[in-house]
Amino acid sequence: MVKKIAIGFSVGHWKNRLGIFLEELLNTVGFDFATIEIETIDQLKDEELKHEIEKWDPFIKHFHLWGEVERQYINEKKLPFPSEEKEIIIHSKNLEGISTFKLPPNTVVENSREDNFSRILSVIEPETKICLDISHAMASGYSLNDLLKIPDLIPRVSLIHVSDFLGKKTHLPLGKGSMNLEEFKNFLEETNVSHITLEVQGKARKILSSFTILKKILKT
Repeated sequence: MVKKIAIGFSVGHWKNRLGIFLEELLNTVGFDFATIEIETIDQLKDEELKHEIEKWDPFIKHFHLWGEVERQYINEKKLPFPSEEKEIIIHSKNLEGISTFKLPPNTVVENSREDNFSRILSVIEPETKICLDISHAMASGYSLNDLLKIPDLIPRVSLIHVSDFLGKKTHLPLGKGSMNLEEFKNFLEETNVSHITLEVQGKARKILSSFTILKKILKT
């Protein structure tokens, strides 16, 4: 059963307040660690940002790549930073048109919106792990029960991104969409995932509200 909760957020949004933001969420609110989203090459070259990331290194477990940074990583299989010890999350949609794809061992593939798991599992190496984004899967037409029935999926899930959804809208605060929270609790009990990342868009109060709901789910 899940024991630790991470907060996922974009450094582009919080760049000038990254240290303050991490201090608040990790030391005051009670998140166990952070998943940081990196979107541009300029962010990788930003010395001030790099210093903040190095400062909070023990609390950063994953780097979630987007845009040009993600394309560079897929093409070159490396980044100037972060540390190779961190897990790198990329999106399955960027593996389209590839029959088989070998990634560095610290890479985790997240299911993109409107992608299907049969395709994802067919193009990545058997040892590559999956980051299961719940709202992406739900918006793509899967139910939680459907996910449990997909051959070889659940044993390969090493990380779950959780948020609510409504139709095609994803990353909503928990309790503000269509996801049945009791069913989600039962789903978690069927996985071997030890930690999940809360990936909610919106202001701090929406993050805190979702964190409270998630903590309650995990304790019951």
